[in-house]
Amino acid sequence: MQFGKRAGDHTADAVLQMQRTMTAGQLQQVAADIDRALEKIQEDTYGICDECGQPIGEDRLEAITWALRCVRCQAAIVAEHEEQRRPIGLRPLPVLSVRAGSSLSCRDAQRTVLVRPISM
Repeated sequence: MQFGKRAGDHTADAVLQMQRTMTAGQLQQVAADIDRALEKIQEDTYGICDECGQPIGEDRLEAITWALRCVRCQAAIVAEHEEQRRPIGLRPLPVLSVRAGSSLSCRDAQRTVLVRPISM
């Protein structure tokens, strides 16, 4: 996908293509969720959260009949997804404390950091 060298050079076409791609991906996800909900009906587990095993709740199932997760678990997944989409510079960094004369290795999903105190 190309945006062109100047604003306006095929930019509208590129944005429209991005929107179509996102919509297609979202539709594929809904289709997969519907398939899973149908499996859950066969398994007699429809209405039970795939994450925590608790009841999903009638209001949620009435609104989204193919819901696979309770509101709490779905919100956690959405928050995690949004965190992963946030630019690295805007993500909170882990807080580290290191005693003098020691080193520490800290690993998270995106990076590994080795901290060594500087002798003065």
